[in-house]
Amino acid sequence: MIRVERWLPLSGICFVLFVVASIIAGGSNPDVKASGAHVASFYGAHSTQLFVSAVLTVLAAPSAVLFSFSVAANGSTDDVRSPWQIALVAGGGVVAAVFLSGAMLQFALADAGNDGISGP
Repeated sequence: MIRVERWLPLSGICFVLFVVASIIAGGSNPDVKASGAHVASFYGAHSTQLFVSAVLTVLAAPSAVLFSFSVAANGSTDDVRSPWQIALVAGGGVVAAVFLSGAMLQFALADAGNDGISGP
């Protein structure tokens, strides 16, 4: 029988791999001083690349939560959880929420560029 608890710490490695792959797949973004039309054309031209980057970011989020659960569960031998363990699990949730929010924004921008929505 496979014990999930034994393999759960590998989710930390998965998290790092997904984040690095997302950054590599995303490439570079337009400069902050770029015009709206340039940004819209960039997202239109790179929509598939940015979609893949967003998917990898979404996959990183549950890995962060699973790793925080793993670390918190292995932190004590008794049934009582210390405040730092609770904070660690909550922090994993916050990290996941930040990654999911960033991915949703990336999805929206890639979809807008793919649908031909142009800048001002």
